[in-house]
Amino acid sequence: MQQPMSDLMWEEETVSPVHAGRRPAMPPGVSLGDLLPWQRFMLATLLFLDVTVVGFLFLVILGRFQFP
Repeated sequence: MQQPMSDLMWEEETVSPVHAGRRPAMPPGVSLGDLLPWQRFMLATLLFLDVTVVGFLFLVILGRFQFP
């Protein structure tokens, strides 16, 4: 039988063994807007380099194929 919603709100939070060692990617309440300007610049630079390198490798791989 289901418990009423008011009872569920007051239950203590339990951590399952599967999620015990996991950490959230970012702490709660932190967004990308909270980063310092130099951190945003580095993040944008790394993202640009990542897209550039992956795109270049993709074009190199496509260039190795002989299309009729």
